[in-house]
Amino acid sequence: MTIAAPSTCAQFRVRRDHYKGMTGAEVRGIEDALIAQLEDNKARAAARAADEGAYARTQRDVQRTLSEQARQVGDFRAAQARAAAGVLRSQMAEKAARDAANKELYANSVNDAYFQQFGTSHR
Repeated sequence: MTIAAPSTCAQFRVRRDHYKGMTGAEVRGIEDALIAQLEDNKARAAARAADEGAYARTQRDVQRTLSEQARQVGDFRAAQARAAAGVLRSQMAEKAARDAANKELYANSVNDAYFQQFGTSHR
């Protein structure tokens, strides 16, 4: 099979407008190039899948670490809130006891001793 028809003017010239098809070697060369391209595409796809898998694992590890830190912060805040509530309850109990003692101590009630002091000398 010839690549193109020879020119009638000169045997070494080829008429490009009279293309007659590819030779067997050219067809095999194109098939080999296509096979190489397919293998290259498969290798790139495998590399991309491996990269995406590594990225997904990294993101999953980061998310796990962040959620663990968030849980620890939540536990710490809950413990602080419980401690603050305990302090507030003890302060409320102390205030109730103090108020009861002050009410008894500073009642300003008038008793008989108050009236018995009139008419007596304080000198």
